[in-house]
Amino acid sequence: MDSGDDMRAYLYVNSSIDPVISLAIDEALLREIESIGYPVIKLCGFSREVITVGRYTELENEVNIDAVKKKRNATIKRTSARGSAIHCREYELNFTMVFQSDASAYLSAATQLSYILDPVFQAVKSITAYASLNKWGDIVINRRKLSGSAQIRKKTGTMLHGYLFFSGDPYYLSSILKKSREKIERKGLIYPNWVTTLSHECKREMHLEDTISLVKQFLKRRYSLGHIDIQDHLGEDLIRSISCDYKIQYVQ
Repeated sequence: MDSGDDMRAYLYVNSSIDPVISLAIDEALLREIESIGYPVIKLCGFSREVITVGRYTELENEVNIDAVKKKRNATIKRTSARGSAIHCREYELNFTMVFQSDASAYLSAATQLSYILDPVFQAVKSITAYASLNKWGDIVINRRKLSGSAQIRKKTGTMLHGYLFFSGDPYYLSSILKKSREKIERKGLIYPNWVTTLSHECKREMHLEDTISLVKQFLKRRYSLGHIDIQDHLGEDLIRSISCDYKIQYVQ
């Protein structure tokens, strides 16, 4: 993938997508990205609140079980190795970028992550000067985490994905995910209330549509964006078959 200023990419936006379908599309893109020909960027809001946990993550180590039971949150195992995140279109933008692995195999993980994270970070910086980007790929404001990201590399493609909290109760978002004090403070964050949102920091209410529009502005500065109907291109049969691998569970 070229590092020039006018790279081409496809953009797919869905402001209310089923969480399982969204995860299945990500996996399908990893398999089929070569046939698409260009990187694909996906901006979504999950239609219901879910907690995603890494493939090798023990639920009780990452999630506040009592809080999850009380809220009856669904949990879904995702393909990336570890960690956890909470998602819902009411307070979080989910972003993904998939491209062919051989296009930038020689670049570092941090450089590849910047393909999607830099436009998201610049979007945040445009409305609050206090945002910073740490070495773990987190966007931080006043020592509280606003956005997190990760990546998956496979033979067929590389996926960069993450989340951005634009609204919601920071105290709830901090408490639902169980992070050790050592892990939080090692990243320079404040424990126990280590999460923040754009609405909280900017003192104005932000919505999903506002956040998508803002991020798109900065994506357009880096990419020549085309539009693609991902579900039509990938095919409903492939997406449906992959979605069967993602099991929704409720903590008893």
